[in-house]
Amino acid sequence: MTPIIDIFIPKNGIIIILFQHFRFGVSIHNDSIRFELCIWKYGITTSFITSEENLCQETQEVKRL
Repeated sequence: MTPIIDIFIPKNGIIIILFQHFRFGVSIHNDSIRFELCIWKYGITTSFITSEENLCQETQEVKRL
């Protein structure tokens, strides 16, 4: 790893690491695109996913009387 910037190109996207502390990533899977931001020093990772299907589907349990 270099001290300033590293670029990795996996099968479905690209990952850029800056100053060995920040990671930016973009990956493409079928019909969805994922953007990722990670700050290693604080252990924070944020992902944004765009897709035609809702990945977090809400379910409800209905009680019968």
